Amino acid sequence: MAIKGKGKSRSGRRVVAPPPRPQLVQRKPPIARRPVTWVVAGVVVVVLAGLLVRKGMVDHATSVRAAQAQALRTKEASGVLTVVQQVAAALPPGTTAPSGGIPQIFTNVPTQLADIAAGKGGTPLQVAAEAKALSTAAGTAATAIGKVNVQQLIPASFTLGQTASMHTPGLTQLTLQTALGQMAQALQTYQAVGGLMAVAAELPAAQRAPLINEATALVTTATTAWDAGYTPLLNMEFLLKLTSAVPTPAPTQAPSATATISPTTSPSAPASPSPKATSSP
Repeated sequence: MAIKGKGKSRSGRRVVAPPPRPQLVQRKPPIARRPVTWVVAGVVVVVLAGLLVRKGMVDHATSVRAAQAQALRTKEASGVLTVVQQVAAALPPGTTAPSGGIPQIFTNVPTQLADIAAGKGGTPLQVAAEAKALSTAAGTAATAIGKVNVQQLIPASFTLGQTASMHTPGLTQLTLQTALGQMAQALQTYQAVGGLMAVAAELPAAQRAPLINEATALVTTATTAWDAGYTPLLNMEFLLKLTSAVPTPAPTQAPSATATISPTTSPSAPASPSPKATSSP
């Protein structure tokens, strides 16, 4: 029995499989020709244009505000300078004005009080005349400072305060009104001191001490009020560049007053032997 297929020979060439058919691939256009690119570019241009417009508006508003602030500062400088000049014209005679410091008024009062307590400084009539001159000068200066019309010179739109961080409408006017009120109060206190000195000069030595002590306390009060009132003017002058000196308040008169007046009780005791010496002959 024969086996199938055995003995058959293969004929012909070996068949090779055909290559795969090439697929059609659509190439993407260049980035510059793609619609998405133009859309993104348009959005970027619009955003940049908006930012530039906004920046321009912000810069313009900033420059306008800066110009308005500078104009306001110029007006404030003119108004504050006028107030300072009128206050300087109202100061009593003999006032010393250190550069960048508080003008010192009636600096000889502590010495006068000490002389009155010790029975020195001239006759009672002379001392009383000097005391009345002091009282008159202080009253005249207080009246002159009270006539400085802050509301007319300083509009309510001024915003300057005593420091660079203090800015609000009406603050300049309020600060100067308060300051001038304190200075006028200090001068009125000196006026009262002059009245006490005039009375003490005509009293016996043993009766002067209470009045001298009261006058000394009033000098301390007047000095404190004067320094507190004039300091805002110095601060505003410095902030407005009306002066280059940094405001440094001058030493108050209180220490000198207490130093010279505190021994008044001891001179009053030896003052009593003097009448005994005259009565012994």
